[in-house]
Amino acid sequence: MSKMKKKCVIVVSDFGLCDHVKEIGAIAEEKKCSMHIVNKKHPVQCDYGIHSKQVIHKPNVGREQGVYLDYIVNNYDDLPERIYMTPSNLSKHDRKKRFESIINGKEISCASNGRKIKVHENFSISEYEDGPQIAAVHSPFGKWYDHIYGNWAKDKDKVKSCYNGMIGTTRELIHRHPRSFYEELSKQVNVGSAVEVGHFLERTMGKTFAAGTNINYCV
Repeated sequence: MSKMKKKCVIVVSDFGLCDHVKEIGAIAEEKKCSMHIVNKKHPVQCDYGIHSKQVIHKPNVGREQGVYLDYIVNNYDDLPERIYMTPSNLSKHDRKKRFESIINGKEISCASNGRKIKVHENFSISEYEDGPQIAAVHSPFGKWYDHIYGNWAKDKDKVKSCYNGMIGTTRELIHRHPRSFYEELSKQVNVGSAVEVGHFLERTMGKTFAAGTNINYCV
């Protein structure tokens, strides 16, 4: 008899932080979720323990958003009921508290960094902590939004920003966009390790991964 499919999955974008992954793994076991771990640091100099067989090794491109998009593209027809997505570094920005709030919540939720900030249409970013950013083909943010989602002028008061690269969503909401939608975004973000589109996507995670539904923020 085949194993019953898990009702949830935690998708983790990792850079060799095995202890953090193990910590997320403990949460997955408690919640009875499967794990999908993508490590982008080579060579791996740590032990993932019982989660080693769940680790996929890929080049360091696309930030965490590339990991999430590729997971959806590759599993679009076989997604579990609930999908939680997070970077492995839970010590940064107090992510552990926020992730626990997301996975324990009953609603679709994302981290707000304690702020509910509206994104300005002229937002762009050429430098960040990881160095110069590869410019988006469509920039600034408002122009990119128009290209991907339609009408920034119409939507600008409705779009809520997510921060810290984490969100909880559902299969039903993911399926409100066709697979081709996620494929297009994957192509845009997976062009390098430091990409402007990654910052645009972080701010539109609710629009991308939860089809623009009302999001319950965790602080």
